[in-house]
Amino acid sequence: MYRVIAKHTRPSTGVEFFNHKTSPLISQDTGAYIRENYIITGKIVHSEESLSENGLELTVTSIYQDEATYNEWKNDSTIAEQFYAVSNSYREANGIISVIESAESV
Repeated sequence: MYRVIAKHTRPSTGVEFFNHKTSPLISQDTGAYIRENYIITGKIVHSEESLSENGLELTVTSIYQDEATYNEWKNDSTIAEQFYAVSNSYREANGIISVIESAESV
């Protein structure tokens, strides 16, 4: 398994975190692509979110099948164009800073 921990920090609680599951910016086709190619296949094993006490930091922990699967996800052109481009644009426009805190085999 390969665990990736990302932290997203927003400027205030009045700014919504990007939520790919409910965002109208992510098309149904993209959601279906992710489900069919990563969720149903077991390539993404688990994902969970936790919010800090002050509500400013969202930590997302994702578990991939292995490091190769994580690299596949990062290099997938559909994910890059229709998921990361949209989510990164939203975060940039709303002052949300995102960093990968760790990525390691577990």
